[in-house]
Amino acid sequence: MSTEATQTQSIISLLEKDKIIPDVLPFAPALQGQLDIVYPTHVISVGETVERVITKDLPVVRFTPFPNSSFQAGPETKYTIAHRYAFLLARESATSAPQASDFPSAQLTHAPSFPKTSENLADRAGFNAHEYLEKKQMPVVGVSYIFVGPDVESLIDNVGVMGRTVVDKVMGR
Repeated sequence: MSTEATQTQSIISLLEKDKIIPDVLPFAPALQGQLDIVYPTHVISVGETVERVITKDLPVVRFTPFPNSSFQAGPETKYTIAHRYAFLLARESATSAPQASDFPSAQLTHAPSFPKTSENLADRAGFNAHEYLEKKQMPVVGVSYIFVGPDVESLIDNVGVMGRTVVDKVMGR
């Protein structure tokens, strides 16, 4: 078995063990490289459990194509993440590139007097990454994930987000 095949099978096995397949992706993607999530103080191993404090800063997402892959990596990208977080790298084309209009619930303000200034769980609920990528015809070429351990600060943050969600629901926002 080639090094590339061994790396792919290792990643796929972890995705299956921790239920990324089928919870996030219904089947194993045709991986074309290694997706690395790099925080200022820590490089994440696929499927690793880390303390939340490590995820406070923006990570750099790096993709290293396998030697026989035709995929050409773009620039490093920073993302915010803050449970189980899956990072999916998908190949886009001019006709499949994500647009802001693809995510209207993340942009909606329900009335000019109620501008959205804070996070609401309803903004994220029900988003299906696989369905979105399938609709846009964007194949997954790299996957990584982490588990983020809770701490007191995250508990306080989560209570605040849930409270804002309930208030928004009651207020019709």
